[in-house]
Amino acid sequence: MVGILIFALLVIIQSQAVTFENWEAVNQEETKRSVLGELKIEEMVFGLEQNGLFESAYFDSDIHDNLVAYDFPREKIMLFTNSDYKNPFELTEGRGRGPNELRMPRDLIISNDNHILITDSEGLKFEKWSFTNRLVYSNSKLNKLIKPDQITECGESIIITSSQYSNDGFYHIYDKNGLYKKSIGKITHDNKQKEKDLRSGYRVLGDIDCHNNDIIHVGLYQNYIRKINLDGNILYSVKVIEYEGNEEPLISTDGKWNSLNDNVVALSGNVEVFNDYLLISFGGKKGEWYYYLDVYSAISGNYEFSYKFSNPVKEFFISDEYIYTKEYNFNDHESYIIKYSIPTELYK
Repeated sequence: MVGILIFALLVIIQSQAVTFENWEAVNQEETKRSVLGELKIEEMVFGLEQNGLFESAYFDSDIHDNLVAYDFPREKIMLFTNSDYKNPFELTEGRGRGPNELRMPRDLIISNDNHILITDSEGLKFEKWSFTNRLVYSNSKLNKLIKPDQITECGESIIITSSQYSNDGFYHIYDKNGLYKKSIGKITHDNKQKEKDLRSGYRVLGDIDCHNNDIIHVGLYQNYIRKINLDGNILYSVKVIEYEGNEEPLISTDGKWNSLNDNVVALSGNVEVFNDYLLISFGGKKGEWYYYLDVYSAISGNYEFSYKFSNPVKEFFISDEYIYTKEYNFNDHESYIIKYSIPTELYK
């Protein structure tokens, strides 16, 4: 009888298994934030509205504190040099489907060789641009099911997430020249409806970065921090501090199409890797604004401590020496790029 029960249990477990193992996030040992204080402001770099930048997003910095972003009204990549932040250069030729144009950018970063990598979800491509407005390459030969979303570098590889499952997985790996290498994060399930739910792009949306050639991924609608190696193995999947996330079910199905349920909101912010730490912002039920910078171990995913932002933050990014924020001041109702010192604890 015991043998029959064990066999039945194994059948149940196998029938529920997904190939992308350790998918579910586990709870943190800590249950409450430990706030070490406010981040120290170095300077207000520039005001966004004051410089006609009403919808600039996806900011990043290089080691020399040059900044880049995408401005939606201008439909251009903006380059802010460290010598004159208030007079940015405009890159690309605007919105369109041409080789020097972008339809709907979703993310951009400054690469390790000081170029700009940008994804275009509607153009179904990602591109590499120089600071001098030269298109280095445009990869538009993507699998037609890949809708490029987030982008990062891991060693000699470029990693792109897709907001749509491509049958090969959610994570797509390219070499430095933009040539396809492989995909990881493939999901199968015996229950086809469950498989469809797990393959929904809503479950993979969220920012990515890299630590020791492994992908770091935080969920946009789900409560997880994941570390995934380039062979597709999940090294850890943990929940975040003081954050329950959205309740299931996240998704409703109408025929072939999935959609988010009405009560589901975007809750997470950026993830940045600094030394062996993950810097992450989660808004929780407060929604799109982030009030704390939470620090986790990049090695284990365990929560360490937190800092408080001076104002509600929309996004943050880092250089070698500073933390930058795009934040909103409720006193004058303006948005600013603010530069903070990196806390000494992060150098330990």
